[in-house]
Amino acid sequence: MRAGDRMRAGDRTLARDHAPPHRESPASAPAPLPRIIFQSRKLLDQLNRQRLTLTHQLARTQASSDRLLSARLRCAESLLAMHASLAVARSALPPDAPRPAAPAAVRW
Repeated sequence: MRAGDRMRAGDRTLARDHAPPHRESPASAPAPLPRIIFQSRKLLDQLNRQRLTLTHQLARTQASSDRLLSARLRCAESLLAMHASLAVARSALPPDAPRPAAPAAVRW
């Protein structure tokens, strides 16, 4: 090592010793790692609970939709059977027999 090299290294040490200490502002100071880990786990648990709740709600909604569709299909089949039965009953009446009046619409 040459003498000039030692001077430059010494100058750097001297400048570093007399420099003001580096301070981070409170906003940019990193949070302690354990707290960050705790918060991330807490958020992950919350996310998993919400996902599970939404999955259960979706399953209940799908089951309700399936029951409603099934009831609708049964009603449609029943209505078709009643129309067919009515047609058979009317065809069994003699042509000159008086036809019963159609019932009035039911109001709920």
